[in-house]
Amino acid sequence: MEVMETMPRRRRSIQPASEPVATSATITVPRQGNWIEVEAPWNRDFVLAIKSKLVYPDRQWNPEKQRWLVKRDKQAQVEDLLRDYYEHVDTILA
Repeated sequence: MEVMETMPRRRRSIQPASEPVATSATITVPRQGNWIEVEAPWNRDFVLAIKSKLVYPDRQWNPEKQRWLVKRDKQAQVEDLLRDYYEHVDTILA
């Protein structure tokens, strides 16, 4: 009887990519209001990270605009997350 060795499965972690994905993201900061908009191409790891780092009242998904809404006081935190997963991050004052 022949015994076959199996490769152990790799566990996925919510760690920033060693190299950011070659895409860009945009943060739109309105002059008034409590929410900023985050527009970024789909990245599974970024979605997992934003969900784990920002609690629900501080972030929500807008399915109509396909953008994240994040409380204004969390802007620095979301910018850091975006830099971990995207090559270029623009901030627009609207």
